[in-house]
Amino acid sequence: MKLLAPVVAALLATALPAFGQPAEDGDGSGDEQERPPPATPAPSAAEEDSPVIPVARPPREIRKWFIEGELIDPRDTLEAFLSPVLDNANWTEGLEQDQLKELLAAIGYHSTSRVRSMPDGGVSVVLTLEPITTVRYLLVDIKASAIERFREPIFADEIRRRMTLRPGSSLARNPKERQSQLRAEADRLSRYLRNDGFYDAVIKIEERPVGAYSTRIDVIVTPGQPYKLGKITVVGNGSTPAEQVREKFRHNRWCAPFVEQLCIGTARFTRSQLNRDLDGVAELFQKRDYPGVSVLTDFHPAHSYKPNTKTVEFTVTIRRRQKIDVVFEGNTKYSDEKLKKQLTLARDGSYDEVAIESSAESIRRYYQSKGYFEATVTGQRVPFEVFDRVIFSIDRGPQLKVRRVSFGGNQAIRGGRLRDEVNTREFRKIIIGDAGGYATTTQLLQDASRIKALYARRGYADTEVDLRVSRSAREDANAAALAAAVASGKKADGLYVHFEVREGDFLRVESTKITSSDKLSFPSDKLLGASSLKPGKPFRQSSLEADVRRIRQFYLRQGFPRAKIEPSWERDGSKVMINYAIQEGKPATIGKVLIRGNYKTADWVLRDEMGLEEGKPLTLDGTDRAQANLRRSGLFSSVRIN
Repeated sequence: MKLLAPVVAALLATALPAFGQPAEDGDGSGDEQERPPPATPAPSAAEEDSPVIPVARPPREIRKWFIEGELIDPRDTLEAFLSPVLDNANWTEGLEQDQLKELLAAIGYHSTSRVRSMPDGGVSVVLTLEPITTVRYLLVDIKASAIERFREPIFADEIRRRMTLRPGSSLARNPKERQSQLRAEADRLSRYLRNDGFYDAVIKIEERPVGAYSTRIDVIVTPGQPYKLGKITVVGNGSTPAEQVREKFRHNRWCAPFVEQLCIGTARFTRSQLNRDLDGVAELFQKRDYPGVSVLTDFHPAHSYKPNTKTVEFTVTIRRRQKIDVVFEGNTKYSDEKLKKQLTLARDGSYDEVAIESSAESIRRYYQSKGYFEATVTGQRVPFEVFDRVIFSIDRGPQLKVRRVSFGGNQAIRGGRLRDEVNTREFRKIIIGDAGGYATTTQLLQDASRIKALYARRGYADTEVDLRVSRSAREDANAAALAAAVASGKKADGLYVHFEVREGDFLRVESTKITSSDKLSFPSDKLLGASSLKPGKPFRQSSLEADVRRIRQFYLRQGFPRAKIEPSWERDGSKVMINYAIQEGKPATIGKVLIRGNYKTADWVLRDEMGLEEGKPLTLDGTDRAQANLRRSGLFSSVRIN
């Protein structure tokens, strides 16, 4: 069995010398004063009636700080971790203390603090530490017979996956809080099992210490008998038989693959299946011309589960709203069923003018995809007494195959490359059937955008692409000519698509420089040596972003984890001047290393495997190599270095 994954925290700064032991004076009970405060006059009656506004105490500088309590790590190691946070810092009530507690919790300690004021206005802080109890083992025991497990399986991994506690997780320090923590886990599992059909499931979570500060969590699950579907009352179904609605909620437990008739057993009730079934009922009525239907249920755990019969009962209420009779005029090419699949009325849940227009556009796109590029579709609603009729008038026009795709205005990029970039293709005959050759408005606009994006990648930030479509090779390729040809009824010989490119200025790098408020540790030519944005080269935004990532990675590998790189650029016509503002931050060295979650392997073995030597530069390559070495050892299920 693999051991629990360790959490290894590497200090990002060189350890500082440890402080001495705390002074003996003072009772350590809180924020003590060396002198009693001056007497305060009694408040007036008006002051007593006024609301009390708390005044925040200003930050006070930490002069000294100490740690005490039960330590599972060497004192100097803990002091090295805390020095960057507490040395020369200000002590402020509230937020800063919470952040300190979070830091100590991350390295495995509960903490409390005592603060004493010093004569010079500063404070001394005493931190009392206690190791956090962590989960070493998490075991799940499902109390069910072999037959019950076969019929209604519950998997231990599913139980673990729904818990927030994991091996390595922290447990609360206070016994009451810890019990509340475990109770919350049990409640979470109970909700999951109830929603999964095991309403009578009983969850028991026990804690057993297995070391001074580690514990074993036993999760005992008694699922009980699963609940099946019981009585379903259907309301508002109209002419649709109630039994047909009920069938949407009935499911078999198991069916033979590819043989729908061979099914056995009744599936247990689950909340997720209930939601899917409600959607299925809505779809049933939408197909029967009720696009605005809503399907509701009064299901509630308090009254729907019937313990005596182990069944679930509820009422399904169907609000059909107005019936919509959809008619397609002018459609002689495709079945009404195919066109109804293009409607957005059911998806939108309404049939107002906006929804009708959206459905008409969807039908038009469908016709265009079949080659009817000039198809027009209009929709209108005609109200009747008991239903509304929505009429879609379709004029599909001639079926036009794409005969030619051409490009103009392109100087920097050859036409063949542009042709590779677009999806619109000329119609061509193949041995069996046809290939390509149809176009939609949406597709053509997307192709124009693809050409523009290609130019942007090549250094042309201002490129514009005009799209022109004509019905004949003899016509001018513009919108007016196309409209005139359509109106005249002239026979079309196909679609002729033309992309006219206005390239604009080619942006070229004029200069690159690096600026910093401090002296940099590395010369500019080393930082920019691998950059593609050299003077005279095309300027691309993607290349600029790649440069920033590369420089940041370079600094990480050199031991500068706090380096910041801010790029900027200015344009003068087609010339681009680039500046990289860099703040290196202080270099980091490897300090003390804490290992958590390791219960069986000696720490020195892990330190030897990692190869993180104290005092050496802390680099990205070094931490990656240390993490990889631990993973390759095969001792742990996972490893994380913070």
